[in-house]
Parts: sequence; structure tokens; C-alpha cells
Amino acid sequence: KGLPPTVVTGRFALEGSGGGLAKGRAGLDLQVTAGEVGGVAVHGAVLRAGFDSGLARLDTLFVATAAGRVEAGGTLGLVADRTGSLRVQVSADSLVALRPLLFPDTVSEGGAGGRVGGAFELWATLSGTRSDLNVDVEALLDAVAYDRIATGKAGLRLTARGLGTGRMHLEASVEADSLRFYGVNLNRARVATTVDGRAGELSIEALGPRGQEYWLASGFGSDGKAAELELRELRLGEGPTGWTLVGPARARAEGGAITLSALELTRGDGSGRIHAEGKLPWDLHIGGAASGPEPPGSFRLTLDRVPIGELLQLVGPEPELDGVLDGSLEVLGEAYAPAMNAEVAVSGLRYRDARLDRLDARVSYVGRLLDGRFEARQGDRRVLAGRGRIPVDLALAPLPERR
Repeated sequence: KGLPPTVVTGRFALEGSGGGLAKGRAGLDLQVTAGEVGGVAVHGAVLRAGFDSGLARLDTLFVATAAGRVEAGGTLGLVADRTGSLRVQVSADSLVALRPLLFPDTVSEGGAGGRVGGAFELWATLSGTRSDLNVDVEALLDAVAYDRIATGKAGLRLTARGLGTGRMHLEASVEADSLRFYGVNLNRARVATTVDGRAGELSIEALGPRGQEYWLASGFGSDGKAAELELRELRLGEGPTGWTLVGPARARAEGGAITLSALELTRGDGSGRIHAEGKLPWDLHIGGAASGPEPPGSFRLTLDRVPIGELLQLVGPEPELDGVLDGSLEVLGEAYAPAMNAEVAVSGLRYRDARLDRLDARVSYVGRLLDGRFEARQGDRRVLAGRGRIPVDLALAPLPERR
């Protein structure tokens, strides 16, 4: 998208001598008295910085805008034998002022799609050199909203050691007393991760609006050719209506497919089951192109007596849709030319005030043609039926344009 429309008034001076970061030197003095960046007012800015013999120096950084202010100062090594320490503080007490910059289209239209607001404070310290960097960050968020994500009061902590080296270690956590995430409302949420080199662990704890508890524990990693995820524990809700992972499940994304070991969730009272297993032809461009022809995929998802409304209620508001779902989905072939077959049967279907005793549907996809048929019954009487074909490209891969 490039640089947003920017107008500033000020002055600057730049001087330097020598060559290279290790032996050269340079200095910059910049002062802005007023301006605007992407519709956000800049009240003033001062930058005095430079480098000398491999050490970067930030004497003064101060930026004041309609959204808040940024202050920083210190040093940082540019070569291996020069180290430093740099401090940064960001105080944003009016994030709504960033709306013209982040969502310029919605400002002129007066729409709600560009929702941004709240306030936050951030403190960070960077130390070491640019090739072996240590970072410590702490932030406090208050009613921060961005598009369809919003928090109540939240805190973030991040510690990273050895950034830019093969021995990187990172620990991070975010905790919020409330969270809204694309329509899912949570009363409490905590996410924590640790990373050592190319492997790490992730845990998520959350509490739903009706007291539902959620828990996830997983490990992940990458060897440059493939990305792997191990799902160790998963709980959605508690008691007879909760869903629990039966045993550890592993997924490996490589080339043009995701290979999934047996992933199975069961309902607390044993009456419902979700099972997925196989090689899903889905090209995520992980690890580059395959060295040869990709073996065809064979993936199957099975749903046995899954209460639709109950499951939707675990992650959202009171659902308008309900019924008991049985079905299966089979995906074969390659990512750019998959073949799919799906069968669905819903008993006791309800949507708002409309009710059906049973709905059956079958869908197949092959050769960029989607073929579907359905039948709805009330008691022993068929009340609705239909069949249709739609030309569509359902390639399981990024495409510049779908037809």
C-alpha cells in the first residue's frame, strides 16, 4: 500500500563520514513542529540519533500525536563487539484517533467496520547487538478494540533472548479479563507460549460467558521443510455436554498437504463423537515446492450425533440453529484439483421458529463442478427437495482469482 498521505512541517540536518557500520559515523537531527500522517495529527516530534564505530546512539526520540506519544533513548550495538541498551515507552490514550490511518475507507462512509479504540501503555528494553538481541516488553491494555477483536483490561509480557541467533529463547503471555474475538465472547482468557529455536509450546485457558471452561495444550515446531503441531490436551466445556480430546493428535504441513493423525473428540456423556484423520491435500506453501509429484491425499471427517446448538453455544451466544448432526466429509486427490464427497443428516432441525424432523443432503465435487441434492421431511412426508450443480473452483490452495 505504500506510505499513507503525509504532510509535515519541520527541519532536519544530516552529517556523516567514513564507511561501513564498524568504522563510519553519522548523525541526524530532526524536528517536526506539526503535521499529519494518514489523517492522524502529529503535534510535534524530535529525533536526535547517530552511530559511531559500530554503536548506534539514540539521544532523543519524542513523538506526540492525536493518539498518544512515543519516547525512547539509549544505545544499541551494530557490530558483534559493541553492545548497548535502548528503552522505549509508548503511551496511547486515544486509539480511536488512528481510525483514519487504519481504516480510511470507513471514515468517509461512516461505517462501523473500521472499529478501533481504547488505550494502552507499553514499556520495552532492547539490549545487546542487532545480531544477538535481547528484548523485554510489558504492556497494559484498557478496552482496546481493533476491527472485530476487543479486550477489557489486559496485560502482555514478552521476554526474548538471542534474537538473530540459532539459540533464540522466547517466553510470552497475554491475560485479559474479557475478550471478544470475531463473535466469540470470553469472560477471561490467558495465552502463554515458549519458543526454543524452532520448537515451542502453547497453552490457552479461557472462561465462557456461561461459565464454560476451555483448555488447550500443544507443542509446535518447524525444520524449514515442514511445520508440525502436536495437540496434547483439548477441553471445550465441562460435564456431560463438554467435549474432550481422546488422545494426543499430530498434524504435519509439508508441500501440498496436511497429514493428520487420529484426532477424536467425544462428548462428556459419550453420546457424540468427532473424528478426523488422513492426508488433507491443502497447499499452505510451507517448505517450498515438492521435489516431485505429490502423492494424492485421502482425508475423512466423521460426525456422530453432534448437537449443533450445544456445540455452537460453547463458542458463541445463544444459537438460533439446533439439531443433531450426523455426517461425513471425504477429500481426495491433489490440492489444486481435489475431489470431495459429503453426506449430512440432521434430525430435529430448528432455525428460529422453523422446524423440520429431518434434513438429508449429499454433495460431491470433482472437476470444478459442485453437485448437491437435499430432502427435508416432516414425519413421513417429504416437504422439500432439490438438486443443483454449480461450476466453482474449490482448490485447497491460494489462487490469484477463483471462478
